[in-house]
Amino acid sequence: MRAIGLFSFLLLWFFSKGLSALELPVPQVEYSAIREVQSAQGSFQQKLFFASGKERLEMAFENMKMILIQRPDKKLAWQLMPMVNMYSTISMDKGREISGTPPDNVSIELLGEENINGQICKKYKLLMKDKSAGGYIWFNEQNIAVKMDFVAVMGKGRERVNMQLKDLQVGKQDPTLFEIPSGYLAMPGIPGF
Repeated sequence: MRAIGLFSFLLLWFFSKGLSALELPVPQVEYSAIREVQSAQGSFQQKLFFASGKERLEMAFENMKMILIQRPDKKLAWQLMPMVNMYSTISMDKGREISGTPPDNVSIELLGEENINGQICKKYKLLMKDKSAGGYIWFNEQNIAVKMDFVAVMGKGRERVNMQLKDLQVGKQDPTLFEIPSGYLAMPGIPGF
């Protein structure tokens, strides 16, 4: 489960704006794909939908389905729990505050190009200035992050998370994918989230 927490942090961080003097590319196309995530704790898949900066991730853990909708335009993310028709909300600013890693604490360097699964991709190196996390991210010609490889310091050890997209389909996405479904109730939560 630590890998899921690290991966969630990386996603919130990845979609925050104003990372450094060098910005990461942003896709200008809509798409869907399967995201394969691997860590020391195991691997899992997510169904990914992306449109205009919005992202929806559908995943299942131990027979429990969970959906994460990130809305940078609203500076928040929703976690949906379909089994109970409930959702929780977290602000992206609050998520960065809790993690202790403001977006300007990251250095980004373009390293060049590499071939990833037959696609010419730009490879970037990302490093937290306190060296608590870092890694690489590859973007295809449509500015879609098709591969990530990150390592973070977790206590006295290190946690590695790898991600790669499969079955990438570029095309219009249904706008309702990025909204809370009707009939869902807000889950009681911590004030300020």
